[in-house]
Amino acid sequence: MSEAWDRLLRILTARSHGRAELRQKLRLKGHEAEEIEACLEKAERLQLLEDEASLAARFAAELRRKRGMSPLLARSKLMKRGFEGDVSDRAIRKAFADWEARTEALALLESEHDLQRGGRRLTRKGFPTEDVRWALQQLAHQEDDT
Repeated sequence: MSEAWDRLLRILTARSHGRAELRQKLRLKGHEAEEIEACLEKAERLQLLEDEASLAARFAAELRRKRGMSPLLARSKLMKRGFEGDVSDRAIRKAFADWEARTEALALLESEHDLQRGGRRLTRKGFPTEDVRWALQQLAHQEDDT
């Protein structure tokens, strides 16, 4: 357990991690499941692990501050980090409570040189298609007015 424990401590000194993410990183380094669970239990006893809901909420808030981030993309990123669906959903709802897809899409598209490419990029990032279409129409109307 010593090698796995040392590795877990090194991982945690870089940033907080959820349990699933720690399991995956330790597994990828070749540690056995029993050894990993023993390390996680020890870390839990020593209060080295942040509460999953709090950690997910903090990650979601960080993602919310990123330009072009949508709730759908943020949820995907939380799920990749190993947070359960309901934990991710609560964190996303809280972090993106004031998020308005149309406003965000319009602001992002206004800085694009190629609007069609920008629209496709927003759709890939999880912006609802109808809101991207709306923003594209708004910009087209602005161009028609000039």
